[in-house]
Amino acid sequence: MPLALRLCLCLSLLTLLTGPAHAQGSSVGCQHLIVSDGLELGIWYPSQGIPRHQNLSPYEQDCIPDGVVRGRDRALIVISHGTGGSWTSHLDTAAALAKAGYVVVALTEPGDNWHDQSRSTDLAGRTHALSAALDYMLHQWPNASRLDQHRIGAFGFSSGG
Repeated sequence: MPLALRLCLCLSLLTLLTGPAHAQGSSVGCQHLIVSDGLELGIWYPSQGIPRHQNLSPYEQDCIPDGVVRGRDRALIVISHGTGGSWTSHLDTAAALAKAGYVVVALTEPGDNWHDQSRSTDLAGRTHALSAALDYMLHQWPNASRLDQHRIGAFGFSSGG
């Protein structure tokens, strides 16, 4: 058997043997909740387990609902969508960041989302909502102790920027 063919077979076997373990190790946990003041949040983070398909209409994702947060001292990223969006607007970016080791929270902006645009020009309201999301994540989220409160970033699009 030629050396190149043997090498390809070995690499294929190695991929088959290590693929599922690697995929499970880089899984994304997810939560969708409404906090006490009515703010809607989506949360993504590194986790382990078997992802389940989530139909979030009109979006879909595979994640581990309410999975255990893997690791400690995780940096936090807050995502704010543009006018008329929701917490699901950037779920692909959120999942990619969670796979890279970040905890990500995205919110549905009150009064500037897909079903209510009554305050779409209220930028001060956006800062209050972002502050409420951060407050929840840092002080009330059951996994707040896994966050590094000194490493917080933000990602925004359009009005969310």
